[in-house]
Amino acid sequence: MEQNKTGKYFKYAIGEVVLVVIGILIALSLNNWNDERKNQNYSTLVLKEIYKNLSEDMIFIYSGIEPRLQRKEDGIKHLKEHLYEKNSVDNILNDYNNSATTFSMTANINGYQSLKTKGIQIIKDNNLRNLIVEFYEIKLPRALEFIHRYDAVLKQNLYDLEHHIFKIETIKKKDNNISFSQKLLNKNIYNNQNFYKAVKLLSEDTRHKRYRINAIKNNYNNLMTSIENELSVRQISFMKFDSIHVIKNF
Repeated sequence: MEQNKTGKYFKYAIGEVVLVVIGILIALSLNNWNDERKNQNYSTLVLKEIYKNLSEDMIFIYSGIEPRLQRKEDGIKHLKEHLYEKNSVDNILNDYNNSATTFSMTANINGYQSLKTKGIQIIKDNNLRNLIVEFYEIKLPRALEFIHRYDAVLKQNLYDLEHHIFKIETIKKKDNNISFSQKLLNKNIYNNQNFYKAVKLLSEDTRHKRYRINAIKNNYNNLMTSIENELSVRQISFMKFDSIHVIKNF
């Protein structure tokens, strides 16, 4: 200070502070960049897992539900023909049982659970993030609830009617095993109003399920297309779902 070097020391100190601040900013930037890269990689893995879950659900819809639903629709169609033409009742039981075909559906949500655990905000695209949340939190649960709740009501209503339409007989086989056989209480089924009511209920149920399944498929397709586009933008390879190659198991 006596040699009038105060200014030089002051400039040196400021320089040191500036260098330290720049170093801290660079370190923070690198750390943020590394965190962002990790989040990006994780979100890619989660999107691929969600897409895989959706594909597995769609395979079940096309291989298991669609054939059963088609069986219901064919059964209803033939039953209505029976009621209109009043032909032989030989095939009525088979057609009735086909129209009463049931199915249940569950969804694989492992990928979405992983996303929620990490935080849905790691999906940076607002539209895609909102679409995923809306699908898993609103659309899918609501559709499944409608299907299963309607099933419970239908079963009870049909149970009340079928006591006046069918009887169950036991048959003893040669190996001493017992089987059950469903028979018409009265061959004059076309004068049985309970039968008409049962067919009407099954017809409404079939129409209801077709509407719900089509809606579910549309929701799945919309979300899957959005994920496909996002993964393509990220240049990520993945197995694309194609319903044409699904093998029907039922």
